[in-house]
Amino acid sequence: MASSRDETSPHKSSNQKVIELLNEAQTDPDDSSKIESLKIVQETVLHKDPDLLDNFLDEIMAFQTSHSQEVRKFVVGFIEEVCKKDTEFLPKVITNLQMLLNDRSIAVKKRVIQAMAQLYKMTLKWLCTTSNIAPDLEAGWAIMVNLKDVIVQLIDSDND
Repeated sequence: MASSRDETSPHKSSNQKVIELLNEAQTDPDDSSKIESLKIVQETVLHKDPDLLDNFLDEIMAFQTSHSQEVRKFVVGFIEEVCKKDTEFLPKVITNLQMLLNDRSIAVKKRVIQAMAQLYKMTLKWLCTTSNIAPDLEAGWAIMVNLKDVIVQLIDSDND
């Protein structure tokens, strides 16, 4: 039986496809199928139809509470890709990274640290080139500095 993600009917809008894929990912008990659906959503909202990103960002971020560490790691990667595409999303998603850094899974924490290395550099460049620092950007930067401090403490700790 073919899933809805295999169907490519030309009359179905990107919006409808994303909704179906998110519903599929939400209800699918298989982690690899869930991640596959989310990857298609990511490709759609970041590359094929970027206007949809703002509409579905919160729905994708909701997967950060998944029981699967692989899905939570996917969310971290998604956040990283979103910010690479458009740094202005950083203030919207930085608190999600903050929560994921406190994840129970070491693998998820490591993925957050990897993403933060890239995002920190990008944010510094963005701050240096922006002429108007909005309050949400300022708050996002404060969280980012806090995350950097937490990461430095994790690196300095005796635990791996």
